[in-house]
Amino acid sequence: EEAVFLILNNADEWIQEEWSKFRTHFQSSSFKADEKKVTKVTKSTGQKSSGSSMTLGRRLIYSHHIISKVKRGNIMNLVSHYRLTGYMKIGWPGIIIIEGSEEDCIAFYDDIRPWSWKFLVVRGEQQESVAGIDDARKFEQFLEVDDMSVVAQHCRKVGLEALFRTSMKVYESKSESDNHSVEDSAPYGALCHVDHMNDAKSYRKWLRRASREQDCFLLIKQCYPNHDYSKRPIIVVAVVGDKEGV
Repeated sequence: EEAVFLILNNADEWIQEEWSKFRTHFQSSSFKADEKKVTKVTKSTGQKSSGSSMTLGRRLIYSHHIISKVKRGNIMNLVSHYRLTGYMKIGWPGIIIIEGSEEDCIAFYDDIRPWSWKFLVVRGEQQESVAGIDDARKFEQFLEVDDMSVVAQHCRKVGLEALFRTSMKVYESKSESDNHSVEDSAPYGALCHVDHMNDAKSYRKWLRRASREQDCFLLIKQCYPNHDYSKRPIIVVAVVGDKEGV
């Protein structure tokens, strides 16, 4: 699993095809933070209120890509308007993590969803009952970055690694809180070093089709050691899913 994270942090080739055919339950799948109570959505000013609780929300929004400067500028304006913090990872793929009042997180996604996207979906979400929104934040500001590792490292540091992993469609189930069931419910992965691909186009097409059929995450990375393009590249293939599918 850690090897997959290392590849992801430096990956420049993401295989994303025919997303509309993926199971619709992934679009509504959500990560619920362990030991946090899910509460009814309430309007928040971001300040403490005596005798009442507020609902802090988080979303990990996955996009095929985020490149347009206009779209990025509009996103920055929206997060400022809704007082959201988090990250926007630009490039391929695009990742947006937002944090703020649950009501504002919902409003933000409702605002950006009608825009022109090749693919956009909420991969993960959290709701947490708190005394004050600002005091419970894990992100101090909203930053635009082009390096996935920056987002991954911050999420690990503040205890939101499980939320970040939803970007790869790796979800935690309720049974994972039981020590006896962790091994059975944990995601399974395979990391393969491919010597060469004589017919790269056909091999990649087959890998994509097989991964879709088994409902697995696929990553193909081609590397040139020491940037020596005169030699044969190293090809690494990573697959993540349930053990039977992989």
